[in-house]
Amino acid sequence: MENNFSLAITDYGIVWGTSPNPTTANNKVQVGTTTPTIPSAFTANVTGLSAATTIYYRGYAINSSAQTGYSTNNSFLTLANEPTTQASGVVCSTLQNGSIPISWTRGNGSKCIVLVSASLPVSSAPVDGTTYTFNATYGSGTQIGSGNYVAYLGTGTNVTLTGLSTS
Repeated sequence: MENNFSLAITDYGIVWGTSPNPTTANNKVQVGTTTPTIPSAFTANVTGLSAATTIYYRGYAINSSAQTGYSTNNSFLTLANEPTTQASGVVCSTLQNGSIPISWTRGNGSKCIVLVSASLPVSSAPVDGTTYTFNATYGSGTQIGSGNYVAYLGTGTNVTLTGLSTS
């Protein structure tokens, strides 16, 4: 954001909302009331944002003639709430023709992630805010840590793991 006016800035900060191009009529976080050194970076903290929501934000400045200018619109996605109940009742059926059906009872998270490992227990956990690619063919999904693969990521209660051998 540039001060293209020769007038003093009397108010500046960020505005945010759940629709693109928020204005000072939306949620406003004032950072200062005097003309900052231009160019000048600043930050603002916002709390209480809704989970799993796209937030649009941009900087604003108001000059002494009450003219408002805005920076470029940007956005981010807030993380979903952490589940309080994990999935349970995991059942792995018999290996047949290189495939094994896996089912579970969902917890209360927004999605489920199934990690599989060939011979050892899964030794790494997924990280919040990270994008993972899942694939039910063993070894084809994103690898998390060493030898742990994402076989499923979604809202269901089962997956059939393929590409397995009996050895």
